[in-house]
Amino acid sequence: MLGRYSGAAVVVLALFVAIRFAVADPVATTDLAMLGDEPISPISALEARVLGIQASGAADKFGPGNPHPGRGLGLSKKDPTTTTSAAALTTTTGTPAVTTTSSGPTSPSTTAPPASTTTTVQATTSTVAVTSTTAVVGAPAGSVVVQAGSNVQAVVDSNPAGSTFYLLAGVYLGQLIEPRNGDVFIGQPGAVLDGNGQAERAFRSGASNVTVSGFVIEDYVTPAQSGTVGGGGGSNWTISDNEIRYNGGGGVVLSDGFVVRGNYIHHNRQIGIKGGGSNVLIENNEIAFNNYLDDYSMSWEAGGTKFLKTVNLVVRGNYVHDNHGHGLWTDADNMNTLYENNVVRNNYGTGIFHEISYDAVIRYNLIEGNAFPHSSGGIKVTSSSDVEVYGNTLSGNDGGFHVSQSERGAGAYGVYEIRNLFVHDNVVSFTEGWSGFKVNEGSDAFYTSMNNRFDGNDYVVGGMAEPFMWGETVSWSQWNAFGHDLTGNVA
Repeated sequence: MLGRYSGAAVVVLALFVAIRFAVADPVATTDLAMLGDEPISPISALEARVLGIQASGAADKFGPGNPHPGRGLGLSKKDPTTTTSAAALTTTTGTPAVTTTSSGPTSPSTTAPPASTTTTVQATTSTVAVTSTTAVVGAPAGSVVVQAGSNVQAVVDSNPAGSTFYLLAGVYLGQLIEPRNGDVFIGQPGAVLDGNGQAERAFRSGASNVTVSGFVIEDYVTPAQSGTVGGGGGSNWTISDNEIRYNGGGGVVLSDGFVVRGNYIHHNRQIGIKGGGSNVLIENNEIAFNNYLDDYSMSWEAGGTKFLKTVNLVVRGNYVHDNHGHGLWTDADNMNTLYENNVVRNNYGTGIFHEISYDAVIRYNLIEGNAFPHSSGGIKVTSSSDVEVYGNTLSGNDGGFHVSQSERGAGAYGVYEIRNLFVHDNVVSFTEGWSGFKVNEGSDAFYTSMNNRFDGNDYVVGGMAEPFMWGETVSWSQWNAFGHDLTGNVA
């Protein structure tokens, strides 16, 4: 469409798109994550954090209460006119390049770059040049600067492993990028990887030490139980400061050593984050509105997250809300899990769910308005041993703590059973459902000799006569008679 325009006109259009995207995300991704790593007062710090969220919250096209109203306002599949205009830039027959100067930032030019300052690599399936330069504002020194519309994989293949690629603002349609060891991919504000409803994945390979940062990644038809970013067996990836939205399947799939930090992962058709591995960190992300079309059953695998067979998983400082499924879910053979300082709100299923797994600490989380109409509680622990739950605030969920034992067999670290459970020093408010422990299948020994106990919790139960569960619903005095919460309170 643009072939009949001059090279200068194409550059003007490119500048217009770049400027538009440069201001598309005025809200930083770190505004939810300032709690740090040290144990802190769960109520005052989290309340302050929630107040900050509410102060910046506004309703927009991503749903009511979205705390990042500026996000998602760049090129979107929801806006076909702007998407078409940006994509049309890839049809130009010119060869734009970025030139370096000694006096300041670079400026686009339709002339060939000086041989002494710039090396040009031409993508094999695109007429848009790819320029390697250190003079583009925001590009790391020594990085390969990639023009919008280029065949990114061809550029990757033309450079050594361990290169840094800086993708300029604009749309990259239908691209699967397969990184090599040590590759770094950084998107200039407004860089959009668009699957165009055809490509299945954006980044996937068996490489290690890969970084993916700064992109909008959308409209990939990722299969169920897969991820748009990740997969292929690679390890030690850092996925940071991206907006991953409106994809099929999952947004991110994990493996060993993954760090997923500061992303906005929303409106993916099945789940936000899924997968397993050792030493995984999920930190300071917003995970929202996933499974929004209810295509998948939440009891299978849908909603905010699902972690499987992890060791030393840390889930910290995330805002997880309005997912059609569980919020944060460890399911099967997870060992040494830490959930801390998360805000988990208004998910269809349980806020935090630890199922047929092992040692876990769940602390300093704010959990509100979850589990309606599924009556699965704010925090749920099922057939899992050595779990400690403390310092959390649960409010307005359909039930408080839901702990249950069923015959689920054995896993990697022993029998799946409720043993050495300690729930203490939490603040719990609910007016529907129950809080406590019941054995669905198994011996009464789980009540009497498995060291399962509740103590020091404060409850607000809205006048409910029997809000507690110890095999059957019981009153506060009966709950105390079983030896629970002798230092706690009820109102």
